[in-house]
Amino acid sequence: MPPTIYKNAAGERVPSVTTVLKMLGWSTEGLVWWAYNVGRDGLDLNEARSKACNVGTAAHQAIENEIKDRVNLSDLGDEMSDEMLAQVETCMESWHRWRDQNNLTLINAEMRLVSEEMQYGGTMDIAAIYGDQRRVILDIKTGGSIYPDHLCQIVAYAKLYEEHFPGKPISEYHLIRLGKEDGSFHHHAYVDLDNAWEVFRHALAIYRLHKGLKKQAS
Repeated sequence: MPPTIYKNAAGERVPSVTTVLKMLGWSTEGLVWWAYNVGRDGLDLNEARSKACNVGTAAHQAIENEIKDRVNLSDLGDEMSDEMLAQVETCMESWHRWRDQNNLTLINAEMRLVSEEMQYGGTMDIAAIYGDQRRVILDIKTGGSIYPDHLCQIVAYAKLYEEHFPGKPISEYHLIRLGKEDGSFHHHAYVDLDNAWEVFRHALAIYRLHKGLKKQAS
C-alpha cells in the first residue's frame, strides 16, 4: 500500500506522524529482535514481513469497513491466504469482544487530517465517545508489543483532532493490541501524555533540521 501524502492548505507536502517518529528509531530494537526470531526459525524474512504487514493492514481495514457498514473479508484482497484471513478474523473477534464490553460510540474511522499550525498530517484509527461521554482517540495495533513511540503517535493524532474540532478536547488515549494468533486483546488507557507530545514536537523539529542538512550535504 503506497504511503498517504499529506498537503497543507497551500498545497505543500507535509510529513506524516509516522514519518516524523521514524527519526526516533525507537521501534528498531523490537524489529531487530523480531527479525532475529524469524531467522532463527528458518523462515524467509521478506515473506514473514509481507505477511505480518498484510494481516495488520487487513485487520485495520476490516474494522474500518465494519464501522462504515461494509463488512466483507473478501474485499481485503486476493493476496490474502486462508491462514491470513483466519488471523484477520481472530483480530475481529478480539475487537468485537472489547467493543461489546464497553459503552463505545464511534464518531469516525481513518480520518485524515493536516495541522496548519504544526505542519504535519496523520490518519487516526478511531475517534469515539467512551463510557461516560469521554471523547477519546483509539489506535489499534496488531504487533506483539506496545512501544513508547505509539504514545507519541496517538497524542499527535489527538492534537490533530482538537485543532480541527475546537471545543471538543480529547480526554483519554486508548491503545488496543489485537492478538493475531490467539484472539486476545490488550487494552491500554492513558490520560496524561504531555511528555509524549513534547517528544513528538522535538522529533518534528529534528525532522525539519535533518531535511535541511540533507540539502546542504547533497
